[in-house]
Amino acid sequence: GEAQRIALLRAMLGQPEVLLLDEPFSALDLETRRSITAQTREWLKHRNTAAIHVTHDPEEAELIADRVVPWATLFDLREEE
Repeated sequence: GEAQRIALLRAMLGQPEVLLLDEPFSALDLETRRSITAQTREWLKHRNTAAIHVTHDPEEAELIADRVVPWATLFDLREEE
């Protein structure tokens, strides 16, 4: 979990316009996950930074996102084109 937190902080230090988060909190215990998720959401909002957040945890997705797009929806959108 500590390595994931350090990697997240390093990515944030670069002040990116878009942050790719691929299961960034998966190795954290529930309490720490909720805390770090809330802090990350605030950081993203404060810096007006977009994020693409990949997770298998629907609760985590709802905590951090303004908008959640399930993976299956992406395939549905492609088929409509």
